[in-house]
Amino acid sequence: MNLIVKRIVIFAILFQTGIVFAQWNLVGNNLENFGWHIQLAMSNSNTPYAAISSGIGIKVFELEGGVWTEIGDFPGINTGTVALEFNSLGDLFVSYIFIDFPEHRFKIKKYDGTNWTSLPDSPDFLGPDTRNLEMVIDSTDNIYMGYAIGSNVRVKMFDGTNWQDLGGNIGVIQSFIDAISMAVDNNDRVFIFYNNANDTQDSGVKIWDGIDWEFYGPSFEFPSQPGTALTINPENEPVIARENLGNISWEIYEFDGQDWIQLGEPIPNTTAGAIDLCYNNSGTLFFANYDTVQQKTIVSRYFGGSWDPIGEPFGGHNLSSGIDLEIDSLGVLYVSNVLDANTGAVYKNDEFLNVNSVNLENFIVYPIPANNEIQIQSESQITGIKVFDEIGREVLVKYDGENITSLNLSKLNQGIYFIQLTSVYGSQKIKKILKE
Repeated sequence: MNLIVKRIVIFAILFQTGIVFAQWNLVGNNLENFGWHIQLAMSNSNTPYAAISSGIGIKVFELEGGVWTEIGDFPGINTGTVALEFNSLGDLFVSYIFIDFPEHRFKIKKYDGTNWTSLPDSPDFLGPDTRNLEMVIDSTDNIYMGYAIGSNVRVKMFDGTNWQDLGGNIGVIQSFIDAISMAVDNNDRVFIFYNNANDTQDSGVKIWDGIDWEFYGPSFEFPSQPGTALTINPENEPVIARENLGNISWEIYEFDGQDWIQLGEPIPNTTAGAIDLCYNNSGTLFFANYDTVQQKTIVSRYFGGSWDPIGEPFGGHNLSSGIDLEIDSLGVLYVSNVLDANTGAVYKNDEFLNVNSVNLENFIVYPIPANNEIQIQSESQITGIKVFDEIGREVLVKYDGENITSLNLSKLNQGIYFIQLTSVYGSQKIKKILKE
């Protein structure tokens, strides 16, 4: 068997054993009766919350004991979009655009863990065609609301007492959901990213300088559909995702201080709108998008200069704004998914737990080359070990409720093996060894 064929066989077997590709699991029960738009937020204690709108009301849920428990119900005609965020004090905020014909207003509700209170509505009526709701909160708990009136992008800020407009009209977009995204960096700099499919010179990332909105780096030179995503990288610079109409693909860019640098090759795309980006605490970037051909959600990891899908596509029919990607402090990924017009769901994946959370990077396997036994030292408990031969066959398995510190290899022939270690946290690492 030549080297190329051998690698293909190993890849296929590892895929089947689940070592390379992790699975997405449904979190709790489906969220019934609501399903136009779903947003997630993670508390400081790593408890997931979900807000769902149906156009006739907003509901908020908390994951408690593995079940989604309703904690808020706000009936009323709205635009079908909702935003959900925590502030620095641990208070949860849900915002939406309430329709008071023929005008619209912002509504914001605050949850302190026990009770809901209403913040003052935006004092002026918004336009009758208000869409594209985004909400971010800085470290001093100022709330920034991004939206579009028709095709005009605007931002309002609520400082806990008063509402104020920031800079008037920022730019022009098509009137689609998810045509704008916002983010706040570690220095409380506020960014907004929007697409104008009709004018490439008026599409890009802008930053609020305290007086006006200014382009952050050059504007984009290729046309795009409305789907946008914006996050902040570990260097405190923005990273964006947008659709390139020229090759029908998602492209992800990060700002290097002077220009926008593309990350990896374009990701094939079949739809616009349902995308998101985020980093975990270890600095790994993840991208979620919806594939209309498979009618499934796909999450990819940026690794080694390329985008690698994580697990199999999952979920079901997804409306244009049904994806939100969140990561808790341990590194568990959560993705919201709109299954149909009446049902929402949340999936999770714990394959990429943060190094600092589980300390599984800090392990030693010795001696190498090995004889009849190897010793294992790790800062986290190792509760499971699988050994695979050079072509991917499972040849040895050991599970223990307590920490595994050694493994007997006397029944194995000489050769190259791959050892998969599983920590008490569920994270996995693979180590290559040679047995003499």
